[in-house]
Order: sequence, then structure tokens, then C-alpha cells
Amino acid sequence: VVWGAVDPNPAHQGRAEELLASAGISVTRGVCQKECEAVLRPFSKYIRTGIPWVTAKSGISLDGRITRPAGEGRWITSPEARQDAMALRLHSDAILVGAGTVRADNPSLTLRGITVPDWKPQPWRVVLTRRGDVPFSAKIFTDAHHDRTLVFSSPLPELLQDLAGRGVMSVLIEGGGEVLASAFAAGVVDDVVFYMAPLISGSGLPVINSTVFSGNSVELDFQETRLIGPDLRIHALVRKGQGEAPL
Repeated sequence: VVWGAVDPNPAHQGRAEELLASAGISVTRGVCQKECEAVLRPFSKYIRTGIPWVTAKSGISLDGRITRPAGEGRWITSPEARQDAMALRLHSDAILVGAGTVRADNPSLTLRGITVPDWKPQPWRVVLTRRGDVPFSAKIFTDAHHDRTLVFSSPLPELLQDLAGRGVMSVLIEGGGEVLASAFAAGVVDDVVFYMAPLISGSGLPVINSTVFSGNSVELDFQETRLIGPDLRIHALVRKGQGEAPL
């Protein structure tokens, strides 16, 4: 028997190996260990801290904008990048956006154009609003999955605790510059996936709203960069504070 990573649940660590050894079955440890630990990151954080793993995702221009100038259309990134991003939704338990995104784009925030296992429910659709000005006529409140929509006005750490209580282990932030800035400022982001398009927007909205996030810079450790169609997909882990245990 081979295994790749130790069970992150302290209640179970080592028990399977002990059972196998007592039955005279040899065990090979640490096969593809790094890859296995990467797959387990959301569960590992959830089981150790009681808080979901948080991924910040955005499509950006080369100059860090999330919109084109007025009159140039909606999309920054290519269809290939948007299809790849759908896989992030598939592996997430909840999708978080701000009320501004709901007002501006009226998104569905559903799994579509991708094979979805029968056991996989639509992710929770979570709207963060500071002022309560949410358009309840939007798709996420009126479509067939309206019972999978939640609205919060609480700080992000409290929001994440609430989601954890619902069994949410992974959250994908797809919000605009204000929500992303709030998440980084609160220190709740664990990794980022940015799709960088080969264009200069010039006057579009910034990916991080500097009026919300004005603290220290956030350092990242690159995990992977690769082309998705014409766009560059960047995956990086957020460096946690000195002394924090790795998850």
C-alpha cells in the first residue's frame, strides 16, 4: 500500500498505517507527497482551524485592471480562461462577490459548461454588502438555485466562520476591487489565481481598490504559471506571517 500525505485530521493521523502494519501489510510513505498535500489544503485548513480555505480569483489586464474602457465590451480575458475558471468553481463550496458585482453584472455564479458530478451541489452564492443595497431582482435571487444564495453584511472573518458552520471548506472570491481589497486587508486570503490578458486597459477599474486596502504589501509564492489560450494563468500562495504553521 502506498500513501501520499498524512491525514490532516489529528484524530485520525497514523491510525490507518498502524492497522495495515498490524495486518502485516507493508506501507510506502510520501508518494507524490507535495501534490497530495496541495490537494488537501482546503480540508487541512478547515480541520485545523475551523475556517475555509480562501482563493482570490480575477481576470486582469497587464496594467492590473479588471474592466475595459467604456464601450469596449465586458470581458478582459478569453473564453479559454473563463472556461478554466469554471473548474475553480467546481472545486469550491462557495463563491463570494460584492453587491457591486451583482448590481453591475447580474451574474449567475453557477456551474455551467463543465461536467458536474451528480453529488456536487451548486456552490453557495455569497453576497457581501456594507450598505444593504442588494438588487433582489437579480438572477441569484430568482433562478432555480435561489436557495443557495446568502447575503452578509458582517466582517469577513465572521462571514467565513458562518460558512464553515454550513460545512463550507473552500471559498472562491470573484468580487471586484473592493471585495478583493477587503479580503487582503483582513488577511483571509490563502491563494490567488489571476488570469492576465495581453492588453493594456488604461482607464478600467483596478483589481485592488486602494481606498479599501492601504496596509502593507501582500507577498506571494508562485506555484505555477501557464498559458490558457492567449492569457497567462498565475497561481500563487499567500505568504503567512512568521511563526504561523503551514497548512
